[in-house]
Amino acid sequence: MRATRAARQRSIVALVFRTLRCAVPCNVRIVRIAPSRLDDDNLARAAKAIRDELASWLGVDDRDERVSWSVAQTKGGVREYAVRVIVRRWSPAAPAAPGLRITRGVEGDEVSVVLTPFDRAMLAAALVTNGPASVDVGGSLVTFATATRGPVEASGTPAAGAVATSGRPKAMAGAAGAVARKRRRGR
Repeated sequence: MRATRAARQRSIVALVFRTLRCAVPCNVRIVRIAPSRLDDDNLARAAKAIRDELASWLGVDDRDERVSWSVAQTKGGVREYAVRVIVRRWSPAAPAAPGLRITRGVEGDEVSVVLTPFDRAMLAAALVTNGPASVDVGGSLVTFATATRGPVEASGTPAAGAVATSGRPKAMAGAAGAVARKRRRGR
């Protein structure tokens, strides 16, 4: 049943996008419209067939870093199920159209923003006043505000039961790939 649904979704996307063209790099947003909401892992799974077909349409693998993927959802009416796909060309090189790109990283995300000279001047003026400043960048609203204090930083050793992310003891592979710790002599 899942394979049939995925094949049907892919054929509809292929039919809709067959005459359209977009070059990479680009940003692709898939918006699910349905009466009920999904949690984020099920939302990503629900968009998988559509993402695969859009990657095929773009002529890339869906892991290609030149394409930034995002999935969102909005509430639809009773028995209303639909998908909205938004594809925006991205170019950080000058002269470029305004745009925004978020690249997901392991330790944090990288946000790249290209503004028009007017929007940049307006944002700078708003930031000087220490009030909130917002700018619409290629369909994404970016808001800046001033925090009352800096980030909280902690140092020292982890509490009992906590696992540190660095300085862990080395593990060796044992029989059949199992992980075994080195034993101390005299035990």
